[in-house]
Amino acid sequence: MVSHSASVANDRPFYARFAEAYDSLITDPVEPWVEAVNRIANPRASDIAMTLLDAGCGTGRQAAALARAGYQVEMVDASEELLAIAGQRCPTMLAHLADLTDFHLDHTFDVVACRGVLNDVIGTEDRQSAIRCLADHVRPRGHLVLDVRDKTATAAGQPKTSSKNVSTSEGELVFQNFTRWDPPLLVSHEIFTLTTMSGIVEKEDFTFAMQPWTESELREALLAAGLVDIRVETASYRPNNDRLLVTATLT
Repeated sequence: MVSHSASVANDRPFYARFAEAYDSLITDPVEPWVEAVNRIANPRASDIAMTLLDAGCGTGRQAAALARAGYQVEMVDASEELLAIAGQRCPTMLAHLADLTDFHLDHTFDVVACRGVLNDVIGTEDRQSAIRCLADHVRPRGHLVLDVRDKTATAAGQPKTSSKNVSTSEGELVFQNFTRWDPPLLVSHEIFTLTTMSGIVEKEDFTFAMQPWTESELREALLAAGLVDIRVETASYRPNNDRLLVTATLT
């Protein structure tokens, strides 16, 4: 059975029809995330390249940066369109199309890194399954590194609106996003207005929910998955101080 988050990955225009515009709309620098992962994993402690799974890799921007930093990277994502872009960007990497709440590769990694994607997983059962699946792909004494929304800080920053114009192969796209807090969910309404090369105006809209995390929820799920040395801190490299950087080690 496909999880809610995987269904969103397939249905959301941002991840499907307009996947090519993703990198023009999401422009956060990748270097701070690489530095955060490095601080935990310490890749220079060994002469052998550390293996890393980029879980929820999107278009592969982070995966490419992590590879440049010396990791041997594989990618997994639930969006076929985003994963195709990631494969073009990182043609030598293995890329796996999979639901993060239920995927099983035949090997483990020194590091499993997941940036932002766990916000899309809602419901206790799916959230626990996602953490368990990620932990199952960490080798003994390996590291899990997460970036998730902080529940309290996210709620305090709502409602919020944004708009951005980008060029695509189909024409000019206006992307509008409206978010509101509906406890315990962050509800996002997106409007995509495309003016095609021939001047035709097409509009699509999509509403979905994210579920930010509390520190206690994270610790409970990580401990249940057999992870220790858990550390939760504000992700200082992210704007608005509404994200958490979470690290843990597999026993």
